[in-house]
Amino acid sequence: MQRPIRALSVAAAMSLAVLATPAADEQTVDPTRFAGTWRINLEKSTYSPGPPPTAVQTRVHEDRSGGLIHLTGRTFDAQGKPVFYQSVFKCDGKGYPWVVRGGARALSISCRAIDAYGFDYTMEDAEQGDTVATGSYVVARDGKTLTLVVKGTNTEGRPIDNVIVYDFFGRF
Repeated sequence: MQRPIRALSVAAAMSLAVLATPAADEQTVDPTRFAGTWRINLEKSTYSPGPPPTAVQTRVHEDRSGGLIHLTGRTFDAQGKPVFYQSVFKCDGKGYPWVVRGGARALSISCRAIDAYGFDYTMEDAEQGDTVATGSYVVARDGKTLTLVVKGTNTEGRPIDNVIVYDFFGRF
C-alpha cells in the first residue's frame, strides 16, 4: 500500500514556508521566498518507491504578525484518491501537528533553518513518536522552483527516497 507514503511525501512537501524567530546566532528562513501556490513538476521529480501522485498543489499563507505559517494543500495519489493536509507551524525546532485527511497516521513536523532559502525538517508519527521522514526544502535563488528531499520509511516499513520538484505558480 503506497498511499500513506505519498501522503507523507506530499505532506512533507507542503511544509514549504517557515518564519523563524531564532536566537541571534541561528539562521533564519525568509518566508516570502516560500509564500504562494506551488505545483508539482512530475517530470523533474523522482519517487522511490513509485508510482508518484497524479497531482499536487499547495498554498502557503504567511502570518507576519505571529511568525506562524498557515499551510493548506491537496494531492491525488496514483490511484486518484484525494489527500488533504493542513498545518500551522514555526521553524523553531518544536513539533507541530500536521493534519492529513486521507492519510494513514497522525504526524507532526519540526524544522530548523538552513539559510534564507531553505530548511531541514523531521516528520514524526504523532502517536508513537518515531521519526518517519527527514529531509530538506530549498527554494532556488530565482524563486521559480522548490526542491524537497524526503528520506524515511512508509507505514509498511519500506524505505523511501524521494526528490520532489515544485514550480512556483503564483501569489494568491
